[in-house]
Amino acid sequence: MSDIITTKSKLQLISDQFLTESIVKNTYNNQNGYHISHKNVISDGDEKGKGESSTIGGLTDINTRTESVVRNIYNNNKTYPDFQ
Repeated sequence: MSDIITTKSKLQLISDQFLTESIVKNTYNNQNGYHISHKNVISDGDEKGKGESSTIGGLTDINTRTESVVRNIYNNNKTYPDFQ
């Protein structure tokens, strides 16, 4: 059997370094994974949560939606025409 010697290209070496640096900076890792029960998944009024709770979206999403509903001519009392 012959030993296969593999060498990495400059691009691969740079990519490996970039990956290592990115993993170190990432909030989520093996000990703190991003999953359905993670605090940053739940929409609880902060900017990070987008998942379902009483309201869906982060703080900016919720506030923007509230402002848009106020300006919208359609609401619970005046709905879109029923096209059925």
